Amino acid sequence: MAECAVGQGRYVRGLKLAGAAAAIWRTVGAEGESAERDVVQKVLDTTASHLAKPQHSQAWTAGQAMNTAQVAMYAFGEID
Repeated sequence: MAECAVGQGRYVRGLKLAGAAAAIWRTVGAEGESAERDVVQKVLDTTASHLAKPQHSQAWTAGQAMNTAQVAMYAFGEID
């Protein structure tokens, strides 16, 4: 979903979702599959070239701070 959001030019949304995924993997003691890690890195790289550093950092941090329920609601557009 993060990659799709970035592909649509929704950089903050994509970055928040990628940050949330990385945080969830860390919480459960997993790193994600190689392809998933590659997607997160691609999102980080792409968004870094489209967002100012403070906005980039804030979006990543906001995604990492979400709990699982918040991530699900955000991913499906129930919260912004």
